[in-house]
Amino acid sequence: MSTRTSLCVAFVWVVAVAAPSMAQNIVMNPGFEEASANTGSGSAAWAMSITGSHFDFRRDITPGNAHSGSASEFLEVLTVAGSPSSLILNQPTTGAASVTPGADYTLSFWAKGDLGQGGKLIPSVDFLDASNQVVGSSTVLPAATGITPTYQQFTYHIGPAPAGSDHALVGLALNASSSVLNDASNVNIDDVVLAPEPVGLALIGVMLLGTFARPPRATRRGGGEQGHGRR
Repeated sequence: MSTRTSLCVAFVWVVAVAAPSMAQNIVMNPGFEEASANTGSGSAAWAMSITGSHFDFRRDITPGNAHSGSASEFLEVLTVAGSPSSLILNQPTTGAASVTPGADYTLSFWAKGDLGQGGKLIPSVDFLDASNQVVGSSTVLPAATGITPTYQQFTYHIGPAPAGSDHALVGLALNASSSVLNDASNVNIDDVVLAPEPVGLALIGVMLLGTFARPPRATRRGGGEQGHGRR
């Protein structure tokens, strides 16, 4: 096989290997397109944990409020008389593709809104075993900062799933200010993705080029036999 042909084969092989990892989202109903009256959030596969008494949440199908598709999830909390409320939108990914222990995972989502004077949107990811027990330690991630009325994507490197992981628990907590009276915070959340990080194309490319792109070795004939020469 010539050097030029070898390079073409290497390039096609890289794309074929790396592409599947890019689409392996283990979150169900990531864009909130599927409604449900039985989950507590209004969106299929998503539950809602509530603290306090001043809040609002719903599957939002208002035109123009989704990042993609026709739906998003709307959360709003309020601090009244020094008692802040909080909402945690959460999902155990038991019905989706299982977690691959050892694989590096990334969480991303799109959000827009107004966090008022002290509200916070805090994501979290826990890896669970088949018995729904946390494997390793809980991962509470830094608050999403800079939320504005225009959708932005927030991305977090989670790291490798621990040995024994079967699925994950994804959480998005909206917490009202703990000190500002009557301070309201609200967000729309859409297109949530928890997936293995893509295989490094550059690294694989270098490895393959080193393997396949070697120049053909010179040959010489002598004594009736064919041997390999050195340059």
